[in-house]
Amino acid sequence: PSRDRTPDSAAPAPQSAPPSAAEVPARDPTASPVANQSPEQIWRAVLGELDTARSRAFERADESLLGQSDAPGSPAYNADVALMRQVVAKGAHASALRSEILALQVRDEQPNRTVLRVTERLAAYDYLDARGQLLVHQPAKAPQRRDLALIRTDSGWRVSETIPVTGN
Repeated sequence: PSRDRTPDSAAPAPQSAPPSAAEVPARDPTASPVANQSPEQIWRAVLGELDTARSRAFERADESLLGQSDAPGSPAYNADVALMRQVVAKGAHASALRSEILALQVRDEQPNRTVLRVTERLAAYDYLDARGQLLVHQPAKAPQRRDLALIRTDSGWRVSETIPVTGN
C-alpha cells in the first residue's frame, strides 16, 4: 500500500531476501541529534523506522500496529486503517513494503511537529493470502513527492498527514 493512502495491490517482492518488517523487533521511532549527522540524515533514519513499522502492520494485517507509524486519530492513521480494512476484507496482507527516499528537505521543524518534503519511490510488492500465496503483484511506483507532517507523541515521532505536492 502506497503512502499516498490509495489502494493498489501489495508490497515489494524483494529480489534478495532482506528481513521482513515482521521479523524485525518493534522499536518506537525517535529523532535525536547524532554527532556529525545533518537534520536530513536524522529524519531519513526516522522515516526509515516509521516505514518499517508501517510495513510490519500491513504484513501482519494488524490494525493495532498502525499506531507505531501513524499518529492515532490523524488523517494518516485514518487513511491507513481504511486501506488495511480493504486489504483484510479481500483476505489479504501485504508482503514487505520497501520505500526509497530519493530526496528529503526539512520544510518546518518545531519541537513537537516537523514537515518534511520527501520524494520517494515504493518498490514492487505483493498481496498474499493467509497461506502466503500470491494474490496480486503490484509493480514499483513512479517517484512521488509529498509533504509529510510528523508529530511527536509519547511514543516518538509519528506521521500525522501526507500532502501531495504538485509543481515546484
